[in-house]
Amino acid sequence: MPTRRTPTRRKVRRRINAQAIEAWKRCDYQGLHLALGVAPWEQSPLPEEVTALGVSEHGGPARTDNRAELWDASWQQAIEFQRQLYEVAGPPDIEALRREYTKSLEDAREMVAWAQQSGSERLGTYLVELDHRERLLERLLG
Repeated sequence: MPTRRTPTRRKVRRRINAQAIEAWKRCDYQGLHLALGVAPWEQSPLPEEVTALGVSEHGGPARTDNRAELWDASWQQAIEFQRQLYEVAGPPDIEALRREYTKSLEDAREMVAWAQQSGSERLGTYLVELDHRERLLERLLG
């Protein structure tokens, strides 16, 4: 007897909900991903000023590794979510934005310090990321 089961590989339509709006306002990366059902390997709809894993309309630093295919493929989805969230909820809370951004900048500084101390071959990558974070802060405050 045939059944009317929903195919497991169907397209899932993700929607903006109350939890997503609250997480957006608080700049809560993990909460926003959970509320929207965004996978860990997908870009966050949060602005790139908040998290290195966020997006912006004019793009961010180019990823140079080969593992970036799924990441790059999620850019359009993240931008669409970002546009919808701006339309529905407005921009994230500026104080939450500054707190999260300052934390992100401190993390980048710690990575540079660690790379300098350990003589890591990734020091150049960390320096580029730190410079990018500092320019974003200037843009946010200016």
